[in-house]
Amino acid sequence: MFNKKEKLKLLFLLLFLVSSIFMLSGCSGRPNLITIGLEYMENKYGERFEYRGPWGGMSSRHFTQFLATSNSFPDHLIFVEVNNSENNMIVKDNFLAVKHYNATVELLYHHATTIFDEAIIHYNVSKHGLSPDLSANATLYEVLADTNRPFIIMIEVKESNISSRTQVEEVGRLIAENIERFILTIVVVDNNVYNTLTRDELNSKIGLGRVIAFNITNSNGNVNTTQVDIW
Repeated sequence: MFNKKEKLKLLFLLLFLVSSIFMLSGCSGRPNLITIGLEYMENKYGERFEYRGPWGGMSSRHFTQFLATSNSFPDHLIFVEVNNSENNMIVKDNFLAVKHYNATVELLYHHATTIFDEAIIHYNVSKHGLSPDLSANATLYEVLADTNRPFIIMIEVKESNISSRTQVEEVGRLIAENIERFILTIVVVDNNVYNTLTRDELNSKIGLGRVIAFNITNSNGNVNTTQVDIW
């Protein structure tokens, strides 16, 4: 027979097993939002996606955000947001922005070099989901017209290639023909500094007032230009 100490150990073990079974049965009854998000994207885009980790620090039984990769673009992280509040499943992702990344950069470069002889495009795909109404076959221009989130763009220009603020405003107008909402920063740098700094380093110089920077915003067709710093 068991002594008192052994009986306590056995009791704790049984309690642990019962609680574990209860937790597992409870969890199994809940929808796995990550699985739902991945399956939704695989059905929509016709390719396999793999979970890569959490994103944003926000998660509940009805809402989660995570990062994934696709077979087509294994080196690019894709943002996914799954919201199942009020039994209305909504999945947002930025796969189409990743898919059209190179074409987006080429378009921005074309507009910038139409006005300036040279330009460097600093553009990162936003880690926010596009509108779920966009079809899997949405074109570049349909993606650029999505108004769910503004596109964040930086263009680096040599000081010797800019002669007036009018050039800056013209670039903004050209980009506004294709992108519905954007926040564009045109950074004018000394010729010796051009093409030597990362986007983060350029941002730090703007904060120190070491470069000329113009912020251009487009919302609902209203293009506004503001000079924010002077060399």
